[in-house]
Amino acid sequence: MQRVNATDSYIAEVSRKITFSIADLSVTLFSDEPWVRVCAEKARESFVTAQADASIEITAEIRNLKEVEISKDEPPRKLFDSGALWQLYHDNSGYRFDFNSPAFGPSPYKVSYFNSDFTRGDIHLNQNYFYSGRPVDPLEYPLDELLFLNLLAGGKGVEVHGCGVVDSSGKGSLYIGHSGAGKSTIANLWNQEPGIKILSDDRIILRKRGNSIFMYGTPWHGQAQFSSPEKALVNQIFFLKHGRKNASFKKQGMDAVTRLFACSFSPFYSNSALDFTLAFHEDLVRQVPCNELQFVPDRTTIDFLRNDMKTI
Repeated sequence: MQRVNATDSYIAEVSRKITFSIADLSVTLFSDEPWVRVCAEKARESFVTAQADASIEITAEIRNLKEVEISKDEPPRKLFDSGALWQLYHDNSGYRFDFNSPAFGPSPYKVSYFNSDFTRGDIHLNQNYFYSGRPVDPLEYPLDELLFLNLLAGGKGVEVHGCGVVDSSGKGSLYIGHSGAGKSTIANLWNQEPGIKILSDDRIILRKRGNSIFMYGTPWHGQAQFSSPEKALVNQIFFLKHGRKNASFKKQGMDAVTRLFACSFSPFYSNSALDFTLAFHEDLVRQVPCNELQFVPDRTTIDFLRNDMKTI
């Protein structure tokens, strides 16, 4: 029998449970099986926390997944198919994500079950592909983001394609745009300035706290790889667009709402989620000034924002 000293036992015990927090929503991931050691992907490491209480609790275990468990009372209804990696189903017990890969054959390599409000879940890892004793992240991307998208859609917030920039006084600017719009470019330009913090260069979570709307960094970064667990009040919003010169144009009402909605992540299979997302953005543009920013991808953009726009 292999000897296990006190230090090894402590490490083994800790590695069976991990808690991380994103946008003030904490998730505890644990396993009752002593041979399953859970960990966090590198991008999520800075979001790991020592706090005891969690908004969401998830159990992970290694199982035989030749056949996915299906309720006999109500066959699951497919809500969404990504066309590649995952599918989402719904039945009377809640939601189920199946993860498949051509490299692993016809059986799912991972199946996760969540209750109706996504606050409790179970993740089953296929025993053919996950080995006992090796550290594993059951919430490996994209499941971690899918969990938060559905959790937020229940009235807690919205995730957007955005770059969040915070100055030394805590003033925050949110730069919105699809892939290729320049979010990572803006992040890299601002990062050269003293006293600046970049929350993310690709994914930002927005939540209303009291009468104010805050932006939160996420682990799901872009090419510039900025990822921070911090938050800041949203003081201004810019819709990014490449231009021949630096210029800005005020955007209001449904024009601004439409642009925000087009860059939002929302469960499109849920009417209530879409209604909440739209209402959230309507409230946001009433509170926060919005502008289209046409910019040149060099240092002159920062000078323009500082001097002409009187921003950060």
